[in-house]
Amino acid sequence: MLRVSLASLWFHRRRFLATGLAVILGVGFLVATSTISDAIESASGRWRDSSAETDVVIRGPALYTTNQGRTQYDSVPESIAAQVAAMSGVEAVNARNFTNQVVLLDRRGGQVTGWQGRFVRSWPSAPRFALNEIEEGRPPRALGELTMDASMASDLGFGVGDEVTVLTHDGRRTMRIVGTTGHDVVDFGDGRPGAMSVSLEQAQVLAGERGRLDGLDVIAAPGVSASELADRIETEASSKHVRAMTMAEVEEEQAAEFHQRTRFFTALLLLFSAIALFVSAFIIANTFGILVSQRTREHALLRAVGASRAQLALSVLAEAAVVGVVAGGLGVAAGVGLAWGALNGLGGLGLPLPGKLPLRVGPTQALEAVIAGLGVTVAAASLPAVRAMKVRPLVSLRAADVDTADRSRSRIVSGIAAAGLGGALAAPAFTSSPPLSAMNRIGIGLGLLLIAVIILCPTITGPAVRLLGASLLRGGAVGQIAAENARRNPRRTAATISALTVGVALVGFITVLASSAQTSVKAQLRDVFRGDFLVAPSQNRTRLGVDPVLADRLAAVEGVAATTALTGTTGQVTLPDGPNLGGTIAGIDPESYQRLFRLELSSGDIGQLSADSILVNRVVARDNGLSVGDRVEVISYETKRASFRIAGTFDEQSLLAPWATTIEGMDRLTARRSTQLVAVDVAGVQPAQVRPLLDKVVADFPTMTVQDREQYSGDTVEDIDEILNLLYALLAVSIVIALVGITNTLSLSVHERTREIGL
Repeated sequence: MLRVSLASLWFHRRRFLATGLAVILGVGFLVATSTISDAIESASGRWRDSSAETDVVIRGPALYTTNQGRTQYDSVPESIAAQVAAMSGVEAVNARNFTNQVVLLDRRGGQVTGWQGRFVRSWPSAPRFALNEIEEGRPPRALGELTMDASMASDLGFGVGDEVTVLTHDGRRTMRIVGTTGHDVVDFGDGRPGAMSVSLEQAQVLAGERGRLDGLDVIAAPGVSASELADRIETEASSKHVRAMTMAEVEEEQAAEFHQRTRFFTALLLLFSAIALFVSAFIIANTFGILVSQRTREHALLRAVGASRAQLALSVLAEAAVVGVVAGGLGVAAGVGLAWGALNGLGGLGLPLPGKLPLRVGPTQALEAVIAGLGVTVAAASLPAVRAMKVRPLVSLRAADVDTADRSRSRIVSGIAAAGLGGALAAPAFTSSPPLSAMNRIGIGLGLLLIAVIILCPTITGPAVRLLGASLLRGGAVGQIAAENARRNPRRTAATISALTVGVALVGFITVLASSAQTSVKAQLRDVFRGDFLVAPSQNRTRLGVDPVLADRLAAVEGVAATTALTGTTGQVTLPDGPNLGGTIAGIDPESYQRLFRLELSSGDIGQLSADSILVNRVVARDNGLSVGDRVEVISYETKRASFRIAGTFDEQSLLAPWATTIEGMDRLTARRSTQLVAVDVAGVQPAQVRPLLDKVVADFPTMTVQDREQYSGDTVEDIDEILNLLYALLAVSIVIALVGITNTLSLSVHERTREIGL
């Protein structure tokens, strides 16, 4: 029987190509996910190797954790460095600082996009603390000097000795490149990613934190353990707000944070791996179902010469196992290619990644992937194998039995039950603003609705074919034969349809979701903004604001009737009962803001908004039980704390941030006042006549650009488009699998109907 199975598999090898392709793609996604995770872990290990001499890391207390999973720590006084260096058991100390509050300009005066042009760190005090090496020139030692990543400098046309311009919180600075560096490690630790390095003093100036440090790296003296030294530092340090962690603790924390930041992407790959394998299961079941039907006489003959039912079933499963193993092995190779493309996609979305990540698939990963492909293939072929068991030596000499799947009462009952339960769970999705607590329930409900469609598909197929076949009947006998053949085996027709149904349903879901988000953003701006132009950062990810004088200069332009300036910061809001919310806090001038933006309060009084109070989005207030009069504590990105009383709640479309206070209130959260957006209203002339004058003013602020409503909303939805394109690319795989499955099913049906077609 084994020889019969292998011979049959080889004879029908072309018919298994579509089945194998489906398994290859599904397994490929699995391998890509694990490969990316291992590559990130490997990169973390490379950082550990490069900083292997560091034993203890010193920093301030943890303030909050961002939505991206990064823990924000307070800075420490610079005086701590000398104290730690004088402690017994300390061999060497490196004081460091870091900032992303700069913007590098290219040779044309435009800002360098991406994280490379914004992240600057201090050069270490000793080579043993360095994370990369000087390739040309020397390290920075004085104010006005910097080193730049060699590949970045080459791309921008800069070299050693060239002058570059950077924008900081206090204006433009001209700096000289004194060296170029390699960048072949991921800076997971407190050094953080940094394509540019400066002296410690210069880093403090750029960050606006003279006398403060991000932290210190410490090397223990021989014979002193890292944990012993960490305890000693926390005990003897004059500042009680110092936290000393061993390098092992830092490694674990930073690797976990980076995995948190990539969790969405890896989860997405796993999801589409499951979708691809799920869709391929229909194709596998269809392929083996048709082959079992075609080989009815062959199986009957085997029964007649002594083969048992179990042997027939095992022969079918053996064929499925071979297909699963071979396709799974090819899927491992495909997964490495998918991982390479996915990592490039992560870099394109702005996530800091090293230039080269090692992509390797270990024996365990390969084995797990092959087992997954094998399991799906064998499981999908189990029903055809059971049908093969039922073949009788004589009665089964017919070509095929009549499929009664469309009349199965249990199928109808279970399908209706799944649809009813799914509809009940998904009901909150059809309200105007479903609560966050209902999202998991809604997701389960939508999944049940899709399962209900798949269960009921054989039942629906008959009536649907009759309805659609009415037009085919006009074509005479050919149309009638086509319609009757589709109705003859509803289970097979339904399996073919279901594979495509899953893919199309997901494409429709993503398309509607993205289109709704894009329309919502555009409608929100249209309904809320009453002005003509918005002057905003040309790169959304920068936190660097501009001098507040920009709003005054724009207001002085002829034809401008009104302006209002907005500022903001990110941080964490601690609620009265303890939970913490991450988010953006906007700073507004209530009077001028209401002239250019619609601000409708659901509760409270805008007149009560002051430097001591804050407004909150109505939905955020509802989901967290907040009301007017409650007090919340805010910790900003710049590690400043302030307590605010809730003065009111506003409509969800009235502000572009969930929290808002006055400009004076924002001063309590930021080290310096800056402007991040200016709204402009024009009166008495056409907006097109005023725009060149606005552009001339904004030319002195390279990070800002003048946009009308459509341009601003278009830029806002660009991130949605990036994610949408990524999802479409992944969904295309399931569509391709489904289409290949349809082609395969029709091809096998032609073989099955050879006599009919000949007649």
